[in-house]
Amino acid sequence: MIRCLTISLIVGATLSGCHTSQKTYAAACAVPLSNWGTEKDGVGHLLPLAPFFLGSDGTVIYDKMPTSNNKLRSYMIELSGTNPVPQVVLEVSPAALCERVKEVRSIMNTAPMCKGPHSRCSEGWNAKEWPTSGGP
Repeated sequence: MIRCLTISLIVGATLSGCHTSQKTYAAACAVPLSNWGTEKDGVGHLLPLAPFFLGSDGTVIYDKMPTSNNKLRSYMIELSGTNPVPQVVLEVSPAALCERVKEVRSIMNTAPMCKGPHSRCSEGWNAKEWPTSGGP
């Protein structure tokens, strides 16, 4: 009886140790990539905004439409080639899973517009309310 109880406890402890709760944006990964701007950096003077939203279910929304990873990649390349290049802002649901947040950031960050010291990629909320940077 004691032996069965001991085995049950060991197996139970082992199995419970394998289960980890999935981390959410608000709890574990709200810091954007180092080359991305935030509200404190503001929005470039006269730059158009291109907001993307990552929902709690992992769906990316752009221009009011659900967007696949391939389409997201395509949009980022397309936006990088426009004149002027817009300021892309990723808004993330606090309940979005970190694994998905990292995946979306990675896809977006491959675009030329996100590279270098003058990256046009940002992350945060209500970009229309952010202060204007540069210009008169």
